[in-house]
Amino acid sequence: MRHLVIEGGKVRNVIEAPEGFTLEEKIVLPHETAQIGWLYDGETITPPPPEPDPVPAAVSMRQARLALSRNGLLANAEGAIAAMTGPEGDEARIEWEYATELRRAHPLVVALGATLGLDDAATDDLFRQAVQIL
Repeated sequence: MRHLVIEGGKVRNVIEAPEGFTLEEKIVLPHETAQIGWLYDGETITPPPPEPDPVPAAVSMRQARLALSRNGLLANAEGAIAAMTGPEGDEARIEWEYATELRRAHPLVVALGATLGLDDAATDDLFRQAVQIL
């Protein structure tokens, strides 16, 4: 019979063992379809949520602006860039106006995300959305 070895709420192994088989300090459940990595909440075994798409390293400035616009953030982003002072502000405006792509790891993206109240996950999601814009 096919059994699942569960540790910490996750299927850690799938084994063939006779009915009634147990392991000390581990939950062992019979199950026909679950795989390693599935989740166990104490009652139900479910597949893990799908992995998110990878975060693109860069998107075009057109894609970046459209993604910001579609999320109601474009005006705030442009205002934040316009309000930046000193050489950093000058460079940010040059990047915003003349760069052909926006790189996820660029300091401007990090600064803009913080100014717009976006954490890393929300910024990653914007890049995922932007790369889908054709």
